Amino acid sequence: MVQKALSYNKNSKERKNEMERLRHIGNFYHNSKVLVSGEGELLVAKRPPSGASVRYEDYTPCVYCKGFYIAVDIWKHCKDCKFKKTGDSFLCDQDDQKPQKAGLKDSRMLMASLNQSHQNGKDESSHGQLFGTMKMDSIKMVCVNDEIISKFGKNILSCKGKDHIPFTRAKMREMGRLLEKVRQTDENDETQSMTVKDMLHPAKFDMVVKGIHSLCTYTLQEQNNVPQCDIPSLALKLGHSLRKCAYIKQGLCIRSEDLNGEKAAAAFIKLMDMEFTQKVSSIALSTLKENKKPSVLPVTSDVVKFSSCIQSKIVSLSTELQNAEKESCPATFQSLAKATLSHIITFNKKRSGEVGRMTVENYTNRSAVGNEGNQDIFEMLSTVEQKLSKRLDMMSIRGKRGRQVPVILTGDMTKALELLVDPDIRVKAGIVPENRYCFPMSRGSIFNIRGCDALADTVKEAGLKNPGSFRSTNLRKYIATVSQVLNMKEHEIEWLAAHLGHDIKVHRSYYRLQEQHLELAKISKLLFAVDQGKAHLFSGKKLDDVQIDEEKKMTKALSEMKDTDPINFYLDWIYG
Repeated sequence: MVQKALSYNKNSKERKNEMERLRHIGNFYHNSKVLVSGEGELLVAKRPPSGASVRYEDYTPCVYCKGFYIAVDIWKHCKDCKFKKTGDSFLCDQDDQKPQKAGLKDSRMLMASLNQSHQNGKDESSHGQLFGTMKMDSIKMVCVNDEIISKFGKNILSCKGKDHIPFTRAKMREMGRLLEKVRQTDENDETQSMTVKDMLHPAKFDMVVKGIHSLCTYTLQEQNNVPQCDIPSLALKLGHSLRKCAYIKQGLCIRSEDLNGEKAAAAFIKLMDMEFTQKVSSIALSTLKENKKPSVLPVTSDVVKFSSCIQSKIVSLSTELQNAEKESCPATFQSLAKATLSHIITFNKKRSGEVGRMTVENYTNRSAVGNEGNQDIFEMLSTVEQKLSKRLDMMSIRGKRGRQVPVILTGDMTKALELLVDPDIRVKAGIVPENRYCFPMSRGSIFNIRGCDALADTVKEAGLKNPGSFRSTNLRKYIATVSQVLNMKEHEIEWLAAHLGHDIKVHRSYYRLQEQHLELAKISKLLFAVDQGKAHLFSGKKLDDVQIDEEKKMTKALSEMKDTDPINFYLDWIYG
């Protein structure tokens, strides 16, 4: 490059440009060492205005010239960078890309590779995936430069896969925030350079607890001096992460035959077992229980209205996508993807994240229920069940803890998915080939649309009475509660639990939240019968067959009500 620069005339524009490029590249490598070591001065392409409060985390490099500019304005420079070659695409040129984000993602990926070049022994692919698009701030630099945090993130990624990259980054940043908070508890030089490996020592345990208390805001209630935690969920998460990081340190010390480090990690884990519950977890759990609000289940009329709205929307969007021009195709594709994703979540009562991560391979490898291989079972079904089996498809997706869970697809869903997985339509909609999801994000992303976001957007458009209760978790609780009215047999409850993606114990403990109300309603009939002196009249009958005066009044009142959800009315009647 030096030879090329010197080949131009001394005062020519070409020579000045090449010398400027050389200066930017030299500053780039200098800045990389400064950022990794945490010491030195950044050499930036454009200094901030005098008096402006700017931190080193606010700067990021241009992917074309390698000069460092303010991150919030990097898109302005990248769009007109004179070192951008002809044919280089700029994200801002896409209609669906916000200009403020354009160039920033590529810049962060460049920063990740920059840090990787100075971190020997680390896996380059996972390092770029975890740190490439992480927010550039002091927490990121803590995570990048800490061996245990990097190993912690890579362990999660190797276990859960690329689908959980955002989740993995969040867990790493939690540990980074804790380490930064612990460093702030003491001003001496030793604490300021502390790593997670140093922190996981029995002598530092009290300092770690103090850091969690500060980070999660542990305070005393004014009335009774009972401790409480403002961010209890973070405190509990940090407890799990600390234990995993301690085991990582122990494993590293065993491999390197560091007996002192191994003993320190084991002693820290023992202190976690002995004292962490009393000092952190129990306070956080009690605060969680106090702050927990009762679940408000969706109203039946909202469920019916949403189902009708979403079906008509999917049909119209499918027709529109088939006839869409290249300019309108991306927007229509995204609308259909969100609508279909929302419909599958609400119809199957699935966790939104599981359906959102459905891949094209999952869909193409599905099998029809009524095929020849299952003919014997198919013939055992009733006429109505056979017709349903012929109209529906079923596929399997990865659920919680790696278990395979079924997803039932109606005809409208299948037609929409055929369009969403069609290679030609995906190219037309701007979906990159590397994106393997049925519901992909646009703008060149390799990630999927978040199911909770898609459902929230779709619910807003439906105009429901109580849109706040229309969430995937509440819908799962709704069907688990309603199913109790059906007097289902044990194996039928197991089928429902398997479809929802959990075992029957979890189904009864956590999802059938209204079970106590229904039990109260059943037992109250017996109590009313005894109170009225009529218990002998119901000898040999089931509780469902017992009719009392109060129940007759309730039945009559319910028959006179219109547009009222039966379940909510039943519970209101019980509690007056």
